[in-house]
Parts: sequence; structure tokens; C-alpha cells
Amino acid sequence: MKENKKSSVDLRKYSDKHPIFAYPKEVQRNYIFIISLMAAVDGVISLEEQDYIGKLCDLCKLSISEKEALMEKIRCHSGDFIEMLQPFCSSDIRFTMVWELLIMEYADGVLMEEEIVYLKKITDTLQISQKQYDLLIKLIETGLKEGSYANLERKFRKELKEASIPIEYLVF
Repeated sequence: MKENKKSSVDLRKYSDKHPIFAYPKEVQRNYIFIISLMAAVDGVISLEEQDYIGKLCDLCKLSISEKEALMEKIRCHSGDFIEMLQPFCSSDIRFTMVWELLIMEYADGVLMEEEIVYLKKITDTLQISQKQYDLLIKLIETGLKEGSYANLERKFRKELKEASIPIEYLVF
């Protein structure tokens, strides 16, 4: 278990440019579901994680009944999630997903072994290289240290390009 500072990302201010809006509603729901599974993987969905999931649901304009169905699906989930990743494998949205999964990992201030294993399965399936993953971790940790993700785009532009991570797919 690794302790982290709490995430300060506010998704509401990114609603107009979030890459998930280019996808159909069902893909959006699967995206939120996969991110929500990260919150539930350690057996407890913290208040910070619930807030984060709620903001994602609001961004994708999910109704109250859709949110409730999502939470019920998470509570009852016992199967494999890898098949749900297929719509994301051939698109740069995979970087957005991993970015938000990392933010979710850091949302409650604690990084559990189960979360690390879960994320490894996802990054392997999405073909995110270790170099790319390490850079995303570096961005998250820098943002937490600085108290904001706002200036990361400018600071890491060159490194992101060298790692073949399209900057427009990271939600700063």
C-alpha cells in the first residue's frame, strides 16, 4: 500500500473538451464503468472516488437511473472487464482512460496492490508501453506535488510527444 496526496482534479471545467464525447453513449457508460471498477477494486469506494465517478457521470449526462444502474453493476460485478476495453484499444482515448484511472488511484490518497494489478491488466490490454505509463505517473505525481494539473501540458509537451501520447487526450 502506498499513500498519496489527494487528487485536486475538477472534471467539470473540462466538460467541453473531454475526448469521451466523440463516442456513443454505450461506450461512454463502459468507460465510466471501467473507471468505477478501479474505485471498487480494493473493496471500498471512498467518498473522493464516489465524487469523481459522479462528476464523470454528470459530464456524460447520465440520468439518475443510469447512475444507479452503473453503481449496481459495479456492486454485482464478478466477471472480466477486458472485453469492455476493445472499443478503446485502437484509439488514443486509451490514454485518457489510463490518465483517469491513475487519477482514480490517487483520489482516495491510498494506492492498494489490487489497484496496481488491475491497472496493469488494463495497460497491457490497451498496449500502453511502460515508458508511456511511467510518464503518465510522473505527470500525476508532479500535478499532486504542485497542487494543480493546469501547467503540465506546457511543462511536459516535449516528453509527451516523444512518448507518442497525444496531449489532446489528457484531461488537464
